[in-house]
Amino acid sequence: MAKVKKPVEWITVRYRDVYMVVGVIVALIVLAGGGFLYYHFIGNPRVRAEKAIERADKRLEETINQGVGTDSNIRLVKQSISKAKEAFQSSNYGQALKLANEALETLKNISDQGGGSYASIVDMEGEVEIKKANAHIFQKAKKGVMLSEGDIVKTSVGATAKIKYPNSEYHDVFSDSFYLIEKLKTVGDATEVQAKLEQGSIEKITPPDMNPKDQSVISTENAQFKSDKASRLSVEKKEGAGTKAQVLSGKVTAKIGQETREINAELKAMALNISESGSVQMSELISPPKPVQPRAEQIIQLEDPSSTEIIFEWENNQNGDTIFQLSPKPIFQRESTIVDKTVSTNSLKIKGLLPSIYFWRIRTAGSEDKCYWSTSQRFKIVQKIKAPKIERNIKLDVTATMLGDGVILRGSTNPGVHISVNDIEIPVNGDGSFSKIIIFSDLGTQAIVVRAFDDQGNEKIWQKSFKSSQM
Repeated sequence: MAKVKKPVEWITVRYRDVYMVVGVIVALIVLAGGGFLYYHFIGNPRVRAEKAIERADKRLEETINQGVGTDSNIRLVKQSISKAKEAFQSSNYGQALKLANEALETLKNISDQGGGSYASIVDMEGEVEIKKANAHIFQKAKKGVMLSEGDIVKTSVGATAKIKYPNSEYHDVFSDSFYLIEKLKTVGDATEVQAKLEQGSIEKITPPDMNPKDQSVISTENAQFKSDKASRLSVEKKEGAGTKAQVLSGKVTAKIGQETREINAELKAMALNISESGSVQMSELISPPKPVQPRAEQIIQLEDPSSTEIIFEWENNQNGDTIFQLSPKPIFQRESTIVDKTVSTNSLKIKGLLPSIYFWRIRTAGSEDKCYWSTSQRFKIVQKIKAPKIERNIKLDVTATMLGDGVILRGSTNPGVHISVNDIEIPVNGDGSFSKIIIFSDLGTQAIVVRAFDDQGNEKIWQKSFKSSQM
């Protein structure tokens, strides 16, 4: 019996359904390809950081060509871009992107203000708020934000802000303070800085090479203080408690009511207690020990930082103990200070510090009304990479020009390379250029050693001896 074939079952497919299926497939391919292209050319952290650095470099060049911005603020931008490139070369793309965006934000502020005079918050901790002169409300501040005449800075309890001005003076605004920039302008090569402390406390430091034409003034409700070059001044204002001031170094002119006092702290630091009515009590302060090492801006390169002891040393002409503090932040807060101890000797060994930037300071043990801190000493620990060394021919070109009893060093190296002069780190611009003025402090022959080195252990040395003009 022959088999009966089953009837063929026909399926009807509409053109519309075919087009729909093809469309879905094409859409999936486009999405997948788009995702691939987005990640590799836009969303990739490496590409995003690279593009941001390129934009910052281009924006910086445009800003310089326009002739806007002060030298100090342009230098700040260059340092941010240089650090971004260092982070990029270390494959830290998130940090590189952050630093490049900070540089772009700074350049935007320069452009928005037409290149006028302004300060910047170079470091901060805790909750800091600012109110721009043309704004009605406070907003959260961030590192790198520009400040101009009429702006207000407010720090919450436990917060601090470090402000840098165009003439390279610094103001540390401490916890629970209300601080107003009353005047900030640059005419020719002279800069006028005038700030008012409504409440709280600040410390200000003026540079040793401050232009004699510069004006640097901090005032409270019942006192005004004008600082000379290389001066260090702290001011505290509390409601109903008058003004307390400490002239820690240099010369300061204090105006209280109709009375003017010239205070010279070059030999002895002085404290002023000014009542609400304007009466003044002055007293001498106990100077801190003198920091010896690590020196300010010193680079310490170690193969194994975690097991190496760092030796801190100081000279102490006072009887009694020394209080020592170490912090990764330039403004010492209780939360960020990693070492705070009383030492009976003139040295301290600390083990286990990881590669980073640190700050240390000391003072004689005793009442804070009588004993004050030394200036903080910044140093950096750099680790030599243990992996197989990648040989690299580091570029180092240096020219030296005599300048009275000193020398001007100008040079260039590869971007991302560290530069030290006699073991003291100096900033390197994003294009690898650098400059430094060295003033001879000793008589006779002076040796200058410029060292360019990277984290792989590659280095190049330039060395030359000079004779001091002092006889």
